[in-house]
Amino acid sequence: EQIDLATAVRALPPIRRAAVHLFYGEDLSVDEIAVILKIPAGTVKSRLHHAREALKTQLAGAPAARRVSEARRREMS
Repeated sequence: EQIDLATAVRALPPIRRAAVHLFYGEDLSVDEIAVILKIPAGTVKSRLHHAREALKTQLAGAPAARRVSEARRREMS
């Protein structure tokens, strides 16, 4: 089943989705997001990391994501 990025982002838990939106959608820094959400910068980084991992997993079945992953593996060889 193919899933697009917007659908995958909407499926994230709200705390991770907020961090992703502020970082990528609003182009805010980790420190700015920390102030807005009233959490430590390290927590913002953690939420972004876990969100990226979840997105990778959700998008892994998509043909385009598979091609990018294969290209990266070839580059690393």
